[in-house]
Amino acid sequence: MAAGCRARVLVVDDERDFTELLAEFLEQEGFCVDRAYDGEQALHLLQAAEPPEIVLSDVMMPRVRGTQLVEAARRLYPADQVRFILLSAGRDPGLVADGVRFLSKPLDFERLLTEVRSLAQSHGQSTRTRAIAALTHAGMDA
Repeated sequence: MAAGCRARVLVVDDERDFTELLAEFLEQEGFCVDRAYDGEQALHLLQAAEPPEIVLSDVMMPRVRGTQLVEAARRLYPADQVRFILLSAGRDPGLVADGVRFLSKPLDFERLLTEVRSLAQSHGQSTRTRAIAALTHAGMDA
């Protein structure tokens, strides 16, 4: 993650204007933001060496839907490493999974910011816990 960023966020939506609006809002709040304009592009970004800590994804997109993006991410990363907020003007997709939240459109930007901050904070705690566990395990093997 780049220095000075609260967390790295990937914003995914096939509506470019909405993607840009969300990304700029989060950047102003101190987050580093990557953009993807469809699910396929998001999959490529998730396979990068350093995945985002948080993914904000529209549910209804052509080719790769938001729920399919979550399923693909879970094959690559545990729920505490890459967390999702799914967004939709429709109903909650009913995806029950660790590290996945749902917000309906039109968005309440203050609620969105609260959710993103919460996920960023819990991600930091999970990262520290994994690092301590790895160090403890390494010390036991010595």
